[in-house]
Amino acid sequence: MKLIKTLTITLFLTFALNNESMAQNWQLDPAGFIYNTNSGVVGIGTANPDTSYKLSVNGKVRAKEIKVEAAWSDFVFEEGYELMSLASLEKFIKRNKRLPDIPSEAEVTKSGVAIGEMHAKLLQKIEELTLYVLDLHKEGEALEELLLRIEEKAAVAEDRK
Repeated sequence: MKLIKTLTITLFLTFALNNESMAQNWQLDPAGFIYNTNSGVVGIGTANPDTSYKLSVNGKVRAKEIKVEAAWSDFVFEEGYELMSLASLEKFIKRNKRLPDIPSEAEVTKSGVAIGEMHAKLLQKIEELTLYVLDLHKEGEALEELLLRIEEKAAVAEDRK
C-alpha cells in the first residue's frame, strides 16, 4: 500500500508540476487519491483523470460488489415481442460476425463497453435464446405426437394385412 501511495503522490506531483494552471483545482487526499475540487473527479493510478467520468482508474479494479443501474431487458417476454427468425439470425451472423444489437470487436476496442448496457443486451440475448429453446421444444413435442400417430396408423394398417 505504501508503494501505491508513493506512486500516486509521484504521479500527482508530476501532474501538478507539468500543468500549473490546472494544479490549483486538483488535490491529493491522505489516502492517495487525486481529485478535482471543482468537479469531484477522482483519478487512481493516473495523473490525468478523464474529466468526462467521475472516476478514472489506470489499472485493474477489484471489488466485492459493483452495482450498475441500467435499463433491463424484460421486454423480451412482453406479448407481441417478435423474435428474429432463425434463418434471418443466421444470415445476420454470417454477414456481421456477431449477434444483432451487440457491438463489434472494432466498436468495443475503440469505445469500450458500458457494463450496465452490455449486461442488459446479454440478458436480452439469453431471454431470446430461452424463447427459441421453448419454441424448439414445442416443435419437438408436436413432431413426437405426429410420429406416434403415424406409428399407430402403420400398426393398424399392418394388422389389417
